[in-house]
Amino acid sequence: MDNFLQNHRHHYDIGVDAKPVERYREKWGGRKPTPLEPYYFLLEHHVQRFMTPQVSADRNPFINRFVHYQDDCRPAIGQFRQAFTNLLELYGSHIWHLGLKVLLPMENNVGLENASLRNAYNMIQRYLCLMPNLRTLDIRLYDIQNDRAPRSDFTWRRLLYTNRLPKLEHLFTLKMMDLPTCLQKGLMKASSHLQSFCSSYSVPARCLQYSFTTAALDNLQEIDVSLVHDEDYNTLRSLSWPALKAVRIRCQFAEIDRVFRTISESSFATTLKRLILSPLAEEREWDGEMVVIAKLELAQLESLKMIVPYQVKNGVENVDFLLPGCASLVNLELEMYAPLEKPRVPRITTRSMKKKKKESDVLIQFVKYENTKEILESNIWELLAHLNQVKIVWKSRSGSYTPCCRIGPRPENLGLKNHQFTRGQYEALQQNRINELI
Repeated sequence: MDNFLQNHRHHYDIGVDAKPVERYREKWGGRKPTPLEPYYFLLEHHVQRFMTPQVSADRNPFINRFVHYQDDCRPAIGQFRQAFTNLLELYGSHIWHLGLKVLLPMENNVGLENASLRNAYNMIQRYLCLMPNLRTLDIRLYDIQNDRAPRSDFTWRRLLYTNRLPKLEHLFTLKMMDLPTCLQKGLMKASSHLQSFCSSYSVPARCLQYSFTTAALDNLQEIDVSLVHDEDYNTLRSLSWPALKAVRIRCQFAEIDRVFRTISESSFATTLKRLILSPLAEEREWDGEMVVIAKLELAQLESLKMIVPYQVKNGVENVDFLLPGCASLVNLELEMYAPLEKPRVPRITTRSMKKKKKESDVLIQFVKYENTKEILESNIWELLAHLNQVKIVWKSRSGSYTPCCRIGPRPENLGLKNHQFTRGQYEALQQNRINELI
């Protein structure tokens, strides 16, 4: 059981492949299962319970080896940090998974701000030195006023040069939020065996810095990034990580055509197997249709998931962009949103389907949620020979809540309709028709 909890896929997931996590959430009533929750260290007494009575240093006191540390601006924060340091000196080598949320107080005086940055960096460096066996790291910097960290790259670069980060030889997954560019790059360089990373900011900012392209990450397989500025598109196009197989991209759906072109022109277009497209947390207000002219040219793509924001007027109306460049596609999943009071009818069509409609008035669409006949009759099963599953998640919402973002309260009247269609169902339908003719 201990080995199961310590190596569970949940620890390594960055949102590109969440199926194992989703199954456990369903089992535990829609929330993260208790055995996989971290040991939280938010106050000094959280540390003391492990120190009194003290467990032998050669024994692991953390069943799932998962620890979350967070500090704040209370006067006794120095004592709390020292107590946690003492804990790590005893048991740090047993920790495999770490959540680290570090406070950077905003100071009006430059000297005081540099001092707070120096204290924060030295603490991070010390903690990482005391946890040499880390496999996953989720690190975030924040300030108490606006929940985001100041980014004084010059000070951080000097600290990285004078007090280098330790080598994280066992680190496989790295999640970073609101970290200055040089600290992100420093962590990536220290993690030579990194397999997945996620970079994000709580405010719009460049998530893909050009310096990332120089990081030698030959084992990197999964990334979760945002496309905010023009430079982000250029950087994504030039990434040269040979093992990259899964990508989650958060973007403005008003520019989805540009996103498709960028992905198709990227150096990883020939190796990509899983792709998730989702809206930015601050998707700008627009009420238009998703116009896609570009084609997705991803020869090895097996799984595509699109989480369409509610601003898109008619959801995903066609999937022409899959032809002919995504011939290996196995799974297609679409999540779409609409107000409860005006349920819209999304449609999936291809240009071939549109031509067929002119001849016989057949259109691939969802007239009713209960009606599965039309999608099973779709020629998408013929055009994509390897397609095994089409999943449609239709979400309704009311008020100003944005379902695709973690912003604002969740409304009580959130509706959800799941429709799953398989090639087996399609083939059974075709066989039934043949039998009827016989």
